[in-house]
Order: sequence, then structure tokens, then C-alpha cells
Amino acid sequence: MTSHSSFARRLHSAALSVTIAASSILLTSACGSDGTGPSVPPPLASITLEIAGDTIAAGDSATASVTGHAANGSTVATPAILWTSSDTTIARVDAAGHIRTVGTGNFAIGAVTATGTPTLSASKQMYSKSIITSIEVSRAAGTDTVSIDDTLRLTAVARDGLGSVVPDATVAWTVSDTAAASIDASGLLHARAMAPVSAVATVVGPSGAFRAGTSAASDLTIRLVFTHIDAGTVHTCGIARGGSAYCWGEGALGRLGDGITYPIWTAVPHPVRVMSTKTFANVSADEQQDSRSGHTCGVATDGSLSCWGSGSWGMLGDGVDGQGFPPHLTPIPITVGSGHFVDVAVGAETSCALDVSGAVYCAGENAFKQLGVDTVTSVCLEPQAPQYSASCSSTFVRVSGSTTFSRIFAGGYTTCGLTSSGDAYCWGMNLDWQTPTNATPTLVPGSVKFSTLAGGARHLCGLTAAGIAYCWGAGGFGQLGTGAQVDELVPTRVATPLTFTRIAAGGSHSCAVTTTGEVYCWGSNTDLELGSTTSESCDGNSTYAIVCSKTPVAVPGLPKVMDVAVGQQHSCALTVDGAVYCWGNGERGQLGHGSTSNSVKPVRMKDTR
Repeated sequence: MTSHSSFARRLHSAALSVTIAASSILLTSACGSDGTGPSVPPPLASITLEIAGDTIAAGDSATASVTGHAANGSTVATPAILWTSSDTTIARVDAAGHIRTVGTGNFAIGAVTATGTPTLSASKQMYSKSIITSIEVSRAAGTDTVSIDDTLRLTAVARDGLGSVVPDATVAWTVSDTAAASIDASGLLHARAMAPVSAVATVVGPSGAFRAGTSAASDLTIRLVFTHIDAGTVHTCGIARGGSAYCWGEGALGRLGDGITYPIWTAVPHPVRVMSTKTFANVSADEQQDSRSGHTCGVATDGSLSCWGSGSWGMLGDGVDGQGFPPHLTPIPITVGSGHFVDVAVGAETSCALDVSGAVYCAGENAFKQLGVDTVTSVCLEPQAPQYSASCSSTFVRVSGSTTFSRIFAGGYTTCGLTSSGDAYCWGMNLDWQTPTNATPTLVPGSVKFSTLAGGARHLCGLTAAGIAYCWGAGGFGQLGTGAQVDELVPTRVATPLTFTRIAAGGSHSCAVTTTGEVYCWGSNTDLELGSTTSESCDGNSTYAIVCSKTPVAVPGLPKVMDVAVGQQHSCALTVDGAVYCWGNGERGQLGHGSTSNSVKPVRMKDTR
């Protein structure tokens, strides 16, 4: 019985072996016996946690990943991972391994297999560092526009990726246009010239704690603010706060001084900067009488004299003349004369300068003795018509006589000086164009003591210390303001009870500023140069009449004014805040408001761009 049972067990075992073998054969047959079928992957033995670098900027993000490895080092599929952060106040990680730093300091990111046995894990030590990623530039409210020669404080605040201020950040300041403004290491900007400017702050420290190229800009506009203006026949010039000179209007012959020789009749209806490194104390524009004339001169704060524009009759004082077409000219100011000057006055074809001793020196044409000397040895020739020549000097000669002056003024062909005691002396062509010219300064008749003078094309005006206005010379268009249309060889009081602080004379009209800052004008009004419509008629000669006013009329629509300048057929006023308003004829751009249109209403000169 026992023997039978043992045999049965052995038989059952053998049958089972055959069955297993047969199953193996069938499995091999079914799956292929050449080894090309799928193989069972080796088991996961370890994982590696990977994060680019070991430092993350605070507020930045990074992504962690896991790579699985078999015991033999081969890469195998990675199971689901559970992610952890050792300090969630510094860094957080989501289910996909995306890390976001929310603080600064040390932390560790951990990875644990979510399935399978054994449980595998990996971790990496990290550091969240405060890195400057942005910067803000600010300035005081309402300072989008800053006046020339003003200073403006700009501040920069650096922040890290969390938005926290980095107090020890250092920045470097720059400006987009160094000709228009400068800025120091503390962010203090100094406005130099009219222009749009960007002030840029770039982070440069601390070392290793900022992203390269982190910067920000603040855009602002520098506005022209003037301290002095003067009008030529068809152009206007002024000195901006800080001493830079600007001109606008007819650009031909280089009279604007911006380095460009514009074609004849080119209108430049906006201010352009005179190309000079000097700072100016005053500037004088010409009373043009000829198509070859048109120049400007200025006295710099260092006492030097600069002139630019036409030098056809030698009036630049640079030792050269030339009356061709075009004449001798320079569109860039040149330093001329010698000595220390305090005032300058430019006429039609002459330039005169007053030095510190009270002596006057003039250059240019002397056909009407406007140089203040009887004769000069040189002659200016006209190449196209050599039979015509004019007495001239292309260098400065001293005005004859022993009188010393405190101020000088120029009209068309007449120059005048004012003594410290208020006596007015003039030389050159007499204003009636009939009586003999004066080669020596001659006392103006009438015994009026003046505090200031103004020269027009053929008339002069002046103010007494009490602000009473007087005019004399040609009066056919009402430019003397006496209520009559007659020439006056003796200063005659302007018909008004008003008192004035400034006065200007132009082609055939005059303007003055009252003690309360208003402007009144009188004379020709053909191009609305009086700043208001008038209905009077003046008989300029026997053949035609023009619109005029023989007595002063108010110019409406102006802010409070401190100075006035008058050209051939246009007028300009300088307000107490340094703005310039012009009116009248604008066809050469002399109003400076950006167009060539005339305007009866004072329009503000374009003082930004």
C-alpha cells in the first residue's frame, strides 16, 4: 500500500514536469524563440533628482525632474513621484515638480516614489537668493516738462523678484542726449537745451546680486526758458536761461547760427540752437536793408564777441568781406574783435561792440559813417558789378570822439550810445536821410535824459528814468506814436499817459512794456504787427495808404510781460516766466510757432519738441 502511494506521487510529479515543459514550449512557440519579443524591464533600484543649478532668485521658478536607474546603472521608467519642500516659507513645489521661491534662505526639494517597493527617495539642497530683477525710476509729480537750466532730482528703487526693496543696490545714471542734459551719480539732472530726454538708471551692484541689463528710464521734455530776446528784420533770437542762444525765422546766409546754410527764403519756424559752446549775456539781430545782409552777434559771459551770418560788407569783423551771391558768410559763430566786451548792437550792414572801458568799436559798411569814423582805407567790392563799391572795414575800428558809453543801440544805418548820465549820442545816417551824416557821436537834441534806447529802420525811441516814452525820426506810418504822421528830428513824447519799462523799434512800428507788464504798440499794422486790428489810415507816401495806429494800442491775450522785441513786420514779447509770444508777419518763420502763418493774436513760440 505504501509502495503504491509512493509510485503514484512520483507519477504525478513527472506528469506535472511534462506539463510545465509543454507549457514552456508552447509559450516559447507563441512568443517566438529568436529573442525579439518584449522583455521584462529590470526593477527600479534608485532615482536621481535633477534641478538646474543650486541657487534660485527669490520669486523665480524652476522645474525638478527625476530619473530612474536599474541596479546595472541603466535608465528605467520613473514611477509616480511625491514632491516635498523642506521649508514652504522659502520654496514651494507642486505635483509636477514646478518650484516657486517665496522667500530667501536654504531649503531642500525631496522626491519619493509613490508606488512600488522598496520606496525610493532623493533630495537636493537649494538656496533662494535675493536678486535684483527690476528697477523703478521716479521724480516729483508735475515734472514731465522741466525748464532749461533747471535741475531735477530722480530716484531709483531696486526690487528683487518678490517685489522687496533692495536697499543696498547701486545704480549708474545716464541720459539719452548729453548735449541737452547731464546727470550726476546721485541722479541729479541738469537741463541744458531744448529736447526730449530719457534719464536711465542701470543696476550695477551689489556684485552677484543683480541681473545684467536691469534698467529703467524716465522720459521728460526740456522746455526753453528765455532771459533776453531781440528781433531782426526777418528773424528773432534769444538767450535761454543758462546762456545758450537760439534763433528762428529766415535761415538764409547763416544768420540763425545753427551751422546750416539754408537757401534764400527758407523759413525755419521754430527755435534752433546757435552752435557755440559759449554762454551769452546778450544778442543783437540785424536791421536788414539788402538781400545780401542778415547777421547776428552776441557778447558771451566771458566778454568775447561772436558773430555769424552774412559778412558781405565785412560786418562780421573777421577780416573778410564779399558781396557776391552768396556773399561771404558763416553759419557758425566765430569769435571776433579783441578786448572784453559788455554790449553789442547790430545794424543793417554794421556791427558795433562796447568794451568795459566804455569805448565802442564797429565793423562793416561806412558809406553813411555808421562806423563812427570819417573814412576807412578799405573798400568792399561787388564782384557782379565792380563799378559799385562801398567804404567798409572788415575789422573793428574804434568810434571817434572821447565820449564813453554804458549801453549801445543800432537802427538801420544809425548807431547810438547812452552815457551813464542818460545822454544819447548817435552817429551815421541822420534819420531824415537828408541832413549830413555824422562820423562822430553827436548829442541827440532836446535835452531828454534816457534810461534806455531802441533803434528801428529809420526811427529811434527811448525811455526816461520815469518810464516816459519818446520817439524821433521817420514818422510817416505813425511809428513815433505822437498822434501825427510827421518826421521828428527831436525826441517827441509818445501820446499816452502810460509809463513803460521796456521799448523796441522796428521797421515802421514800435512797442513797449508798461510797468504792469502789458504791451502796447503803435505804427504800421499791415501784417497785424500791432497785435490787434486797427482802423486808422496812414499815408506812407503820396501814392498809397496803410492800416496803422498813430498812438499806442494794447496787445490783448498776453501773460505778464518783462521785455519786447520788434522786427520789420513782427513783434515778440518775453513773459515773466520766460516764454516767448510773437505776432504779425510769420512768412519767414519769425514768429517761431511752428508755421509760416501770420497771426494777429500772440502765439506762443514753440519752446518744446
